[in-house]
Amino acid sequence: AEAIARLRRAARALRGKPEPQVVWGALLHEQYLSDGTLASAQKANLHYLLALDLVTRNPRYRAHVLSELALLQAEVGNWRIALGYLEQRDKLPIADDAGGIEERLVKARTLLHLDREDDAAAAADAALAAVARTPALAELRPLVTDRDALCHLAAGRFDRALVLYDALLPSVRGERNQLVAKLARAGA
Repeated sequence: AEAIARLRRAARALRGKPEPQVVWGALLHEQYLSDGTLASAQKANLHYLLALDLVTRNPRYRAHVLSELALLQAEVGNWRIALGYLEQRDKLPIADDAGGIEERLVKARTLLHLDREDDAAAAADAALAAVARTPALAELRPLVTDRDALCHLAAGRFDRALVLYDALLPSVRGERNQLVAKLARAGA
């Protein structure tokens, strides 16, 4: 609330610059995640769109804003809108594997909700490949493996899902998580 108040006070001086719009959007996005108020998501969307209009020449920054728009729309449940932003984002370079993993997982989730399970599995496979080639991201392997297995399960590729769940099980911690992983494996 304090950060938003400061941005409001400085709005005139910051007009025409994309960075404050992204920060404002991110703050409202976080507020939406905290309180679930759709008005916060709508305001975040507005600030992200303003930032997108202001970043015409910087592909890296444009990619960031498109990623945030896609994530926000996915979190609200606007899957088709999220996919549109993800497709625009795909046309721009990915700075590193860490950012690419998030993009691919959001895309996989979005595609699952749009009944495009084969495409979702391909996106999740790409995320898992990024984890495999980047040792610094090894801590993400259980999460990405789980999402990849789920996508393959949904796509009816039970053999691939079973292999992935078998790879996942040794790294699962906590009784609840183990139960969920074992039930998913049994489904495969």
